[in-house]
Amino acid sequence: MDIETNCTVESFNEDDVEGIKKLESGMLLIPRRTDEGDLYPEHTADLLKILRGAYPNLKTEMSDSDALTESIHSADVIMPTIQFAVDVAIGVVSSIVSEIIVKFIESKIREGEQESTNTKLEIIIDEENGYKRITYNGPASELKELTRTIEKLK
Repeated sequence: MDIETNCTVESFNEDDVEGIKKLESGMLLIPRRTDEGDLYPEHTADLLKILRGAYPNLKTEMSDSDALTESIHSADVIMPTIQFAVDVAIGVVSSIVSEIIVKFIESKIREGEQESTNTKLEIIIDEENGYKRITYNGPASELKELTRTIEKLK
């Protein structure tokens, strides 16, 4: 399989998605909205700590610190939506995905299960006149290819 099979890139406006707004700076981790309320995947706090440590000069927040944490009882690795402000360069977004996100996901997968483990990740990139959404839903083993998709957005 190739990355195009598991990845979509779309442009949208603020009016198209409820609750989204431009970030002043940095990045934001956004929970999944459900009928039960907003839910963060179980490893979100760990990811936040790693991102803050790796990029201390980049404002990194959770959009709703009161949201509940969702336990995932499968081999899948589900990530929170990650939104990047206009002031975060595409190269930095790509670097964060390749150096932090991919390694973080790999650390959550049991040895030998990478081919069979599915990963779900959504990235929103603020642009001057709207947003780009990159959605990945596929094997963890192909996630590294996502950086090429991000770099094409330059």
